[in-house]
Amino acid sequence: MHPEYGPGHTVMAKINLDRGMYGEAEKELLLSIQADGRTRAAELLQAQILIKRGQIKDARLIMEKLKLTDAEKQVLQDMLRIFLRRRKPINQA
Repeated sequence: MHPEYGPGHTVMAKINLDRGMYGEAEKELLLSIQADGRTRAAELLQAQILIKRGQIKDARLIMEKLKLTDAEKQVLQDMLRIFLRRRKPINQA
């Protein structure tokens, strides 16, 4: 009904993430970003989606950037802990 309403797309992105529909979550997040611009909340949600999709390296880049601007943010610290638990050793050839 309101395709330009960014918060509606953000909510749908979160619902799709919870449902395990990561591609759909990412599509909704991109629509939210198009409507409202890139926000800290959008960055956090994007990192969560990337983690769920197994794109840990990309998620880590986002989290490290966010950490530089607000290291005390509890949600970010929780996500960094999740990242560190899921991190796999990098094979060096």
